[in-house]
Amino acid sequence: MKLYARKSIAKYVEKHKEKYFQVTKSGIDFYEEFFSTPYAFGKIDQAFIPDYNMGAMENVGCIIYRDDYVEREESFNDMRWENVMNTFLHEISHMWFGNLVTMNWWDDLWLNESFANFVSYIALDEAKGLEQYKSAWSIFLDESFWGLSED
Repeated sequence: MKLYARKSIAKYVEKHKEKYFQVTKSGIDFYEEFFSTPYAFGKIDQAFIPDYNMGAMENVGCIIYRDDYVEREESFNDMRWENVMNTFLHEISHMWFGNLVTMNWWDDLWLNESFANFVSYIALDEAKGLEQYKSAWSIFLDESFWGLSED
């Protein structure tokens, strides 16, 4: 496991590296049991990059995140940290489906992303080592109701 960041924010990543490593380890352990399948790749690196137009993207063995997932001078409140941890868990879940198992065509991408979203909340709620995070389902409901209202 490695974390990468540009030099100008490396000190902030260093400050919170234990949180990032804990959620990664807890997520991998949880998903290995949840999916009854061991983590299939030899490493998992994570890189914080500037000016990335999406929040994050899974790649086999390396996940990239917008660097606004790094707490700098401003303090993240508990809800912000839980959202960051949930994004990590979402992208880690793609190591099993999305990377290890992939849909036939782009028209099923919604299912891949919706499932990653759902299991990330399960992991945030149930994974060992993440007990301090208690708002998984509140965040899920808050972020899901816009879709229900659109429907």
